[in-house]
Amino acid sequence: MPLNIKNGNTRSLSSWLITLLNIRTVFISLVSVFACFIAIRYQIRFSRSTILFSLVISFPLLFSIQEAFKRREKALEYLSSFKAAMQATLQSFYLAKKIKAADNAEIRNLLEDLSSSVLLYLECRNPDSVKLYEKFQDVFLFMFIHRSEISTSVNMRISRHLENAYTSVVYLVSLTTHGTMIVVRRISYIFINLFPIIQAPVLFEVFGRSFPIWVIYLISLLSSLLLIVFYTIQEQMENPFDQIGLDDIRLTEFKLTVTNLPLIENKDPEMENKLTNVDVEITKTLNE
Repeated sequence: MPLNIKNGNTRSLSSWLITLLNIRTVFISLVSVFACFIAIRYQIRFSRSTILFSLVISFPLLFSIQEAFKRREKALEYLSSFKAAMQATLQSFYLAKKIKAADNAEIRNLLEDLSSSVLLYLECRNPDSVKLYEKFQDVFLFMFIHRSEISTSVNMRISRHLENAYTSVVYLVSLTTHGTMIVVRRISYIFINLFPIIQAPVLFEVFGRSFPIWVIYLISLLSSLLLIVFYTIQEQMENPFDQIGLDDIRLTEFKLTVTNLPLIENKDPEMENKLTNVDVEITKTLNE
């Protein structure tokens, strides 16, 4: 039976904002408040600018966000290719006029199971990726068993579409196991946590004589939270399939759609003639 996946990315803005409140947010908030307290308590002041230090944070963070966005765009491209190939495969089996209705129902279930399994794997890494490739083998096995009922032209057409679907799945699987550069992200995270410690004495020097003390705490806390929020957004974009981030891909849009398969059980003579003509044209094209 086909596997079921969640109903797409229906996360609201409020629920997404809650995901930004994690242990990292709490930690950097405590570091920010503690750093300001130490700077004020012991009158520690820096007159140096933190621009250079900020660049060390912003450039790796910006690079990681851009790369994660490119990965998301590539994922959309291969997901679209996967669905198109699966739809074409399903419709190509309809051209095999000698296949019985029960066998048509079997291949439909095999393709639906394959499509749902791929999307389920992308969302929660279940089932194992090896099982995904085994499901492709089930489709090829069905073609082998019913090879006498499938014409050469249709067989080649189906094989070509399955090859495109297989290629897309291989890329999508690799996308779930290989992210952006870990070193760049770790450097960015380390300096984000060091930033409030460096910033507190500078803020105390700039605002300590003219503004209330709470202004120093507020500016330090907001700037630190902003950096860690961007880091969290980048981390959510690393996996555009898990339906956690606000910009995650709606996987249900790429599920196999069964449309004209009920016609398989009712062989319309007029439709038979049209399919025969299509089969002849495909054979001529392949021979050329």
